[in-house]
Amino acid sequence: MYMQKLGTQKKYLLILLFLVVTATVVVTTTFIAKEAVTKDLLLIAPTILSPSPSGEKLAFEMWERTDSTFTARIQIMNMDGSNLQQITETPGFLNGPLAWSSDSKKIAFGVVNNETKTMHIHTVDVQSFEDKEVTTSDHKDSTAKWLPDGNKICFVRMMKNIHSTRKNDLPKELFVLSNLWLANIDSNQEEQLTTINEVYPLSWDWGQEGKRVFFLVRRGNLTEVWSVDIQTRKEEKLYSLKGWEKGARFLSCSPNGGNLLFFWQSSDLVEGNLWLLKADGSDEKELSSKRCALMPTWITDNRILTIDEKGGMWDFDIERDQYKRLGSEVTSRPPVWGTKTNKVFFVKGRTIWAMEADGSNQRRIYPEILSP
Repeated sequence: MYMQKLGTQKKYLLILLFLVVTATVVVTTTFIAKEAVTKDLLLIAPTILSPSPSGEKLAFEMWERTDSTFTARIQIMNMDGSNLQQITETPGFLNGPLAWSSDSKKIAFGVVNNETKTMHIHTVDVQSFEDKEVTTSDHKDSTAKWLPDGNKICFVRMMKNIHSTRKNDLPKELFVLSNLWLANIDSNQEEQLTTINEVYPLSWDWGQEGKRVFFLVRRGNLTEVWSVDIQTRKEEKLYSLKGWEKGARFLSCSPNGGNLLFFWQSSDLVEGNLWLLKADGSDEKELSSKRCALMPTWITDNRILTIDEKGGMWDFDIERDQYKRLGSEVTSRPPVWGTKTNKVFFVKGRTIWAMEADGSNQRRIYPEILSP
């Protein structure tokens, strides 16, 4: 009887041990799988898209994060997703657009360094993969774009300014002042372009074939549109708009340089709309539909590409005030327009897609779909 009871206890102990081991394996396997999926989905993703002026290449950034360290990689590929190449790898993350030179041979971009936290402008040659640091100051440089002649880069520089608030210069408050600067990529010589001393980072774009720069200035709830002549350095205030607390952002100039477009956002970060101006500051127009969202892209002088709050993409005819939904897919980033290809490129999750100008033939081009 005793031996029978002992055998029964051993049997129960073996069953219990089996259940504990099995549960441990299941929990461990589930945890490892969840960790791998989380890293795969959240830590690696394509972000900024930029078609080359030649219409042959599409550049984009891939970023990866390990703990608190970022690594940014710029890759280029053909417009159909083939011939993928990594052209540079940077210990940090990118700040601002990937700006192609007019001859499609180089890309300018801003980098925030992991260790030093500096913000400098770099260029990379898409053929030799030579990565060059153009600015090396202690200030914060970002949002670089090429002059049409290809020898200089215009960028935003945020400078530290010590402002005394009490007698005897103590204590002092630190302010950041933004201006536009020019840098010669061959000599690395720099020159200040504007003297506006804007408190916020400037939103700006080229106009009139690179002869003028248009930029936004925000002062409290007041938004001003300014321009500066590249040759004479003459600054001119074109327009002033008072109202919403968050002011205007994402200024862009139409392909012919005749119109300015910017997004005006409310303090609740939800409501907002696009505004249109002539390049001389006249004929302001609030675009009527609320489908307009962040960072619109010009297609032609009268058409823009926008996204709504859910990521749906729209073709907006400004003159007719008509919207057309482009396909059924949604994007997690602002889409871009390929001028020479007449195609729209957009990010969906960890993939890059393309579609025709009318929204048809939506297809994944990255990662490339291999034939069986």
